Amino acid sequence: MMPMFIKMNEHDRLTEPLDSIQEDTVAAWVEERLCEFLDSYLRIDRGAEDFQKDAATDPVCGMRISRSAAAASDSFRGHPYFFCSRECQERFAQNPAEYVEVKTM
Repeated sequence: MMPMFIKMNEHDRLTEPLDSIQEDTVAAWVEERLCEFLDSYLRIDRGAEDFQKDAATDPVCGMRISRSAAAASDSFRGHPYFFCSRECQERFAQNPAEYVEVKTM
């Protein structure tokens, strides 16, 4: 069962008259839908080992995300931070110390 992370376009239909179906048109339409599905699936299912190497935690909302697929990034005191959305990055930029534990030595 596939989670609903795949864009669904309920109006995406191929309409062909039954008496003159164009096989090339149908094949191209089906292939395009399959490629969209595979692209979405492969973005989600990158593999646990690969994700662990690339994983980061959004400091604002706590969501685990892939660094390479992060919606935004920022840095604070030389450390990079990755965000699930531009909104989280903007909240972080207003007051980074609120979201990051700063340790002094």
